[in-house]
Amino acid sequence: MRAAVLGAIRKTLRRFRKCGAVPGRDVAPWIVALTHSPHTKLALRVSVFREEWHYNIATSLEDALRLLDRNPVDALLYDLDFGEGDWRALCRLAIQRGIGFQLIATAPDDDLFLDILAAGGAGVLFKPVTPDQLISSIAFARTLAEATLTHAAP
Repeated sequence: MRAAVLGAIRKTLRRFRKCGAVPGRDVAPWIVALTHSPHTKLALRVSVFREEWHYNIATSLEDALRLLDRNPVDALLYDLDFGEGDWRALCRLAIQRGIGFQLIATAPDDDLFLDILAAGGAGVLFKPVTPDQLISSIAFARTLAEATLTHAAP
C-alpha cells in the first residue's frame, strides 16, 4: 500500500512540475465550488479576487450541474463535507468535459488520495485550505484536465 501511495505521489508531482498555462484559454478561468464551509468560501473568494477569476458556489448538486452546463467551467472544487452526491461520478463527469476536479477534505487518508487520482482528479487539499493552495491546485487541475482530454481524443 505504501509503495502505491508513493508512486501516486511521484506521478502527481511529475505532472505538477509540467503544469503551466493552459493553451487555448485566454479568458479568465471559471470555478465552481460545492462547499458549505465558510473558511473554504473565503479562501476561494480571495483566490478569485487575486487571480481575477470567475466563480460560483453551488448550493446543491443540481445547482452545480446547471452551472457546468451554463458556463465554460475550468475547475470544479468538491468539499467532501458537502456530502451531497457521489464525488466519483461528479469527477468523471468533470473530466469528460475537460474540467479539472479537486477534492477538499478535513482528514484525507491514503485511500482517498489514491481514489481521487484513479478517478482522474488532481488530488486532495487538506482543510483549512489557503488561497495560495487553491490557486496552485486549480492551475494544476486545469492543466491535468486539458492533458487528459487531449490524450483521450482520437
